Amino acid sequence: MSLGFVVNPVSGIGGTVGLKGSDGVVGEARGLGGTARAIPRVEQLLGTHPRCFSGFRVFTWAGAMGGGLLSPHGIDAEVIGEAPPVTTSEDTCAAVDAFVARRIDLIVFVGGDGTARDVAARAARTPIIGLPAGVKMHSGVFVRSPARLAEILGRVRDGGLVAVRDAEIRDLDEAALRRGVVRSRFYADVKVPDLGDYVQHTKIGGVEDETLAQAEIAAYVADEVRQSSSTFLLGPGSTVSAIKSELGSTGTLLGFDLFDASGCLETNLAERRLLELGQFVVVVSFTRGQGALIGRGNLELSIEVLARLRREDLWVVGTRNKLASLDGRPLLVDSGSATIDQRFSGLIEVIAGFDDKLFVRSEN
Repeated sequence: MSLGFVVNPVSGIGGTVGLKGSDGVVGEARGLGGTARAIPRVEQLLGTHPRCFSGFRVFTWAGAMGGGLLSPHGIDAEVIGEAPPVTTSEDTCAAVDAFVARRIDLIVFVGGDGTARDVAARAARTPIIGLPAGVKMHSGVFVRSPARLAEILGRVRDGGLVAVRDAEIRDLDEAALRRGVVRSRFYADVKVPDLGDYVQHTKIGGVEDETLAQAEIAAYVADEVRQSSSTFLLGPGSTVSAIKSELGSTGTLLGFDLFDASGCLETNLAERRLLELGQFVVVVSFTRGQGALIGRGNLELSIEVLARLRREDLWVVGTRNKLASLDGRPLLVDSGSATIDQRFSGLIEVIAGFDDKLFVRSEN
């Protein structure tokens, strides 16, 4: 698992001197004796949770943007860029661009809403999570504490239940704020990992009810199909079969069936037929215990078919109980092509209930 770590060293510098933020006023804040919060926050994280990055391949930027803070704590990070003596938002963007180019699984940043905006603008579909160090923290990407961040990273590393939370990036207009006008603006939606414990409506006596969880998955995906203009290819297995039934067709238990908002279009499609189709969304599950996602029981998804499939068009479904059967092991991607395997490896979303998603590792 790879992790990108970037720090905005001047984050929060305007707070203690009453400037309501740091955007565009770093020099003024320094002149007034302002102190940044980012570096002390990193020291707090690493001082109390020194193993929080263990098990990850860590990429970072030089100096106070990451490398210079990690190395004193014995963290062996790969420094992939230099930071100037005085950093700007362009340096944060350059770091995130480099992370995305290396297909990093998760980006951890330290800063405030301005930093969150920069990271989200360049992170594409990469999940992000923020350790708060700014003056304004209106965005939904920040953890409550360093301890929370360490726990989430441990869950990701160890294959525990990690929820997918949709979060908004928001920021205040600092110039307006200094005039006494509070004006918040939406910038982006991002994916954020969070603790993914069992949720109440799928529990009975502290244990997930498998039948109820499958019904919730079926109801959620069926709603998405009915409201979409896309064509959906629903694969084999009992979990996906429940979706087919929710859409009004039994389909084939061990095959691929084609659906759209109107219902079932074709059943039991083979590879040749899939290659004739245009763009579609594939809905599949994985084998209980083994965790095989691609390359076992769904060979209709050949290398040629998968080569045409965007990562975001692969929807994975499975209950928490089914995920627990993996005992922390990642999902298996074994298409027969190293390039295809890499495309579908990393953190992947699994639909585990109604509007309930988890991040799960996948690898070859």
